[in-house]
Amino acid sequence: MIPCGPGGLPCLRKSRSSRDPLSFREEGRREEAIEQRLRPPGGHETASGILLEVGALASDPIMEEIPLERQRVYEGRILNLRVDTVRLPSGRTALREIVEHRGAVAIVPILADGRVVLVRQFRYAVGQVSLEIPAGTLEPGEEPLACARRELEEETGYQAARWERLGAIWPTPGYSTEEITLFIARDLTPGPARPEFDEALSVIPMSWSEIWEAIEEGRLRDAKSIVALAWAARRLGGR
Repeated sequence: MIPCGPGGLPCLRKSRSSRDPLSFREEGRREEAIEQRLRPPGGHETASGILLEVGALASDPIMEEIPLERQRVYEGRILNLRVDTVRLPSGRTALREIVEHRGAVAIVPILADGRVVLVRQFRYAVGQVSLEIPAGTLEPGEEPLACARRELEEETGYQAARWERLGAIWPTPGYSTEEITLFIARDLTPGPARPEFDEALSVIPMSWSEIWEAIEEGRLRDAKSIVALAWAARRLGGR
């Protein structure tokens, strides 16, 4: 008994063990409802967090990370770098290093004989010559199709009368905002290439069998090109 009443009279404070059994059942139902709300459909809880099963929703508000602070640490010509402090679903905080990119396009140009126009260029970041499809970065305010037309002509000299949008991909969503829109270009007309001053490219038409062989042998390793070529082959009925 604890003196808490008028004049110091003792009063009883109900302990947890003395609570009505119904209140325990109600609390248990509330806790169960909260757990169900926190657990994404198709997922189960593990020691380190929530694991989604195959077929579960790709996004869920419960899994979102909330930005708390943002610091720009570098501004460049084609990309910026920032460091964000975020609140995790668990309530803890973490740092996210983000490359800001205004987006890009990549094109699968199809010649009249069915071959695909690719380019070879030196990629300084990996220190090697890379075999790729034509691609480039969006200018500020530029629409993807306009960029695709410009990049195709600049890098290969070809102009296309028929354009088909395949879709868009995130090449590295773990740390970059870049989105690449993919196109098929057909009914090509050749012309002079006009690469940028810092680009040295060679144009190489390849058959589909040569492309798959180059991928298998590791001579074509550019991820956006592999995705776009596979997508285009499926769209064209399998090549």
